Amino acid sequence: MSRTIIIALSVRLKENPITFITGDSCIFLINLVNERCARSDKEFATDYMSEIEDSIVIYIADLWQKVDDDLNELESIKLLNLKNTFPKTINYLSKNNQVILLTQIPTYRPNVPQLILEGKEIVKIRYDEWVNLEGVKILEDIYFSLDKKNLHLVRVDEIFCDSFEQEYCLANTKNELFYSDPKHLSIEGAELVVFEIQKVIKNIENE
Repeated sequence: MSRTIIIALSVRLKENPITFITGDSCIFLINLVNERCARSDKEFATDYMSEIEDSIVIYIADLWQKVDDDLNELESIKLLNLKNTFPKTINYLSKNNQVILLTQIPTYRPNVPQLILEGKEIVKIRYDEWVNLEGVKILEDIYFSLDKKNLHLVRVDEIFCDSFEQEYCLANTKNELFYSDPKHLSIEGAELVVFEIQKVIKNIENE
């Protein structure tokens, strides 16, 4: 999700300075970097984010590989200690900053564009099937546990679920393709998310 969100944010918020830090679900801040993480920028992320304050932090929690009902993936949630490290990271950042947290987008199997090329008009999943995945329920518990002060939750799933069609999450419509593969948004999909981010930023600036 982060790739196209960053592109769309750069275009929409080009009048404001933006610093991007990339990472994956094994990177957590305030010295909570998991030793299994191979990313080269993990120390920079930890150092930089511990120094900022009075900023708007947009945190993209792209944990798609952790939400499937797969025993190996569910075990990785425990190994990464998500229930501990993720809330600590967000709560730390929100002490001195306004934090906009993007929740997990629905994921699809198999590839969305491929299904459309094969003749499927609309690629969708039932909303209740998505929210009842064990990994999604774990993430929901984590979101609920967060300190709500200075935290603004953008429910990305609600952008694509129960909005275009009741009780379903859609990966596309007849005119727009929201996903570029099973788990990453297209530019069109990212634009919908950035529109919601802009509304939150406007509300923050008007407070």
